[in-house]
Amino acid sequence: MKKRFFSLGLAAGIATLSLTGCAFLGGSDEGKLTTPASAEQTEKEEKGSSTEKDGIKKTVVYSKDNLDIENTTGPVIFTIDSIQIADMTATTDTASSMLGIKKNQDAAMITVKFSCENTSDSQANFYASKAMLTADSGEEAEPVSYYGEYMDAHIGGGDTSTKTGTNVYVLTETKAEDIKSVEIHFDAPQDWDFKDMDDAVDVEIEIK
Repeated sequence: MKKRFFSLGLAAGIATLSLTGCAFLGGSDEGKLTTPASAEQTEKEEKGSSTEKDGIKKTVVYSKDNLDIENTTGPVIFTIDSIQIADMTATTDTASSMLGIKKNQDAAMITVKFSCENTSDSQANFYASKAMLTADSGEEAEPVSYYGEYMDAHIGGGDTSTKTGTNVYVLTETKAEDIKSVEIHFDAPQDWDFKDMDDAVDVEIEIK
């Protein structure tokens, strides 16, 4: 298994991406949840900024853009572009249901944006949108499927353009301000016979 380690300096004025996601039809006594903004239409949120929309109230405690953390596994080059860590609560029944947490429960939200490219002439399957995250507290989380910007696992070879995605993770046992590092586990790309084309990659990001 390959492993990369990166140290990131905290900068209060650095811009980052906001919570992103898909459209929802569900409703509750608070009304229907509106469509979150697309990852391609990100708001610039600085450390300390607070927002409340789509049934989610959050305050940014760490943000870092333009990371350009590049890794290679098999024919796939993938880059972690941005990370944001925020204190959050779900203020509506619909949002709490979608996030899998209790209404008004304190939690940490981690948003990670990445891009992927297949450098070979054949197609590969790379499941970056399913990458698991582990905080230094030991708490693990999988991406919340209803939020973020899903990246299709099928990456064509040759002249296929780079694909992008955004994963949103929610931690209920770890405070956002206590997170000192996170590790994201990316499974190895697979060929069409479901055989691994290389090793899985763990990317550890230290928060300072």
